[in-house]
Amino acid sequence: MIVVGALLGAPAAAFKISPFTAEMAPAGSRATLDYVVENDSSDPTAVQIGVVKREQAEDGSETLPSAEDQFLVFPAQLVLLPREKRTVRVQWLGPVNPDKELAYRLIAEQLPVDLGRPGSAVNSLKLLVKYQTAVYILPPGIHSDPARDLVVQRAEPGRDPRGRATLDLSVANRGLAHINLRGVRVTVTSSGDGKSVILSSPGQVGAMVGENVLPGSVRRFAIAWPPELPIGPVTATLEVQGAP
Repeated sequence: MIVVGALLGAPAAAFKISPFTAEMAPAGSRATLDYVVENDSSDPTAVQIGVVKREQAEDGSETLPSAEDQFLVFPAQLVLLPREKRTVRVQWLGPVNPDKELAYRLIAEQLPVDLGRPGSAVNSLKLLVKYQTAVYILPPGIHSDPARDLVVQRAEPGRDPRGRATLDLSVANRGLAHINLRGVRVTVTSSGDGKSVILSSPGQVGAMVGENVLPGSVRRFAIAWPPELPIGPVTATLEVQGAP
């Protein structure tokens, strides 16, 4: 995820960071990970790096409390010269035997420090870049099994903001690792006449495709109501070819 903010000041330098998604082990050599931060502009730029925990709401939004006590980041602040690359080392300090995958975000953000050339304009618009990368602490032997772990807790009629009929699904990940929804197939059965339809095209389930469900989380999705079924009580099952 990339967030861009703006303020008045000298033109901001741009930077990038990799990897954007990473897995770490809770112990051993893979409990340490190196990130590469690169200033791809012709001006110096200041960058700050930290780690936050991901707490996922039903709508997919996240609360991000600090996880500073669970990671060592070095250096946590740096100044990159033009075209310079630097390595930032991240080390896990948390429990060595977690019972499930733990999800975090490494956040790298540009600091509003004017490191530009003398005499540069001070009233132009500065764009500050913030990257929110995904970091997973994955214990050995833990993996996702979408066929077993994803459960439709509730399926019911709803309405979107324009008044159109929707099928509202509450999907729980009861497994031990996150699941990205790919190859989504929703089977919906009317409780009235027993008729079933399968929804799998982008126009039918597009709101779900590519979404992430963290372990222990419940996500709520609203997709178009299938016109083949009368609006009313239904049951639903979900199949995906999810990939971590």
